[in-house]
Amino acid sequence: MTQSYAPEHKSQSIMGLALWALFIGYFTFHLIQGDRGLLSMLRLQAMHKQAEIKRDALAQERAALEKTAQLLHPRHIDPDMLDEQARRQLGYIAKGETMVILPKALNDAVSRP
Repeated sequence: MTQSYAPEHKSQSIMGLALWALFIGYFTFHLIQGDRGLLSMLRLQAMHKQAEIKRDALAQERAALEKTAQLLHPRHIDPDMLDEQARRQLGYIAKGETMVILPKALNDAVSRP
């Protein structure tokens, strides 16, 4: 009688191992590929780094704009800044000066600190 149960016990054992393998495989797959898996975490970390770089660039640009705005404040106008802005807006030059007109892309690159 023990011999007749051996094949059945063996098939149950194989079936149990197969279920455990599927169970572990399922969770391993979702650990790596899932919405909250390792690959998603790496993708989010890369996006976070890019956002920090963009934030830092915008902070520098903001600081430069605030400095320019401060120099143009009505209570304490910097004469050089006022002269520069007036010449740029109106296109005027003084006697003895030479105007060099740069292409827009080059002009933007030169005017940024």
